[in-house]
Amino acid sequence: MCWIKKVGMMRHDLKKSLVLLCALTIMSGCTQKIPSIMNNSKPVLANETIVEQIPLAYVNEATLRDLATMHRQSGAKEMDITMAYDPQSKDFTAMKAVHKLKEARSILHTNGVQNIEAQTLAVPDGTPMLIVSYNTVTAQAPLDCPMIPGIEDRRTDRDLGAYRLGCATETMISKQIARPSDLAGNSELGPRDGRRDSIMLNDYMGGVPRERLQGVERDNL
Repeated sequence: MCWIKKVGMMRHDLKKSLVLLCALTIMSGCTQKIPSIMNNSKPVLANETIVEQIPLAYVNEATLRDLATMHRQSGAKEMDITMAYDPQSKDFTAMKAVHKLKEARSILHTNGVQNIEAQTLAVPDGTPMLIVSYNTVTAQAPLDCPMIPGIEDRRTDRDLGAYRLGCATETMISKQIARPSDLAGNSELGPRDGRRDSIMLNDYMGGVPRERLQGVERDNL
């Protein structure tokens, strides 16, 4: 009698195990087919051309200094400036345009803009102004990663299902990067020998004082 009861319990346990195994198999199969709702993409870099049109009355040291700061923070290396003038004007003539252009170039160079291409442009019946342009790099969220629905006047009931968690965060973080070009790294050093670089630090890490170099010396002012 006990043997029959034990066999019945074993069959019952086996049945439960088979049901559990089937359930796990079905769940694992479904999990592999369901796409993730999390964003796994990183911010991307995009090229952008900045163009500023500055009326002649505002082409002064304060404006150009702010412009140089923006240029430096963007990571750009070159800048094009064009002084537009009306060739028929008797007030702001071609000669005055050349002098104003040289003055603007000098102020920009003093404030850190090194590579500047400058030229004048005759615009009949045009308004005198300084046209500034330079190429820069901006950081933005991945192209397939829009903002969370509900922001930017979007309907949440229509687009919420396609949203991936984290996209809004990546977008906000991208806008806070001061120098997006730094994300691209620095490849200007070229190939280097790691062993040679490490030797330069050996004495420093070992606490060995540096010896005075033999050769031309100068006094610190």
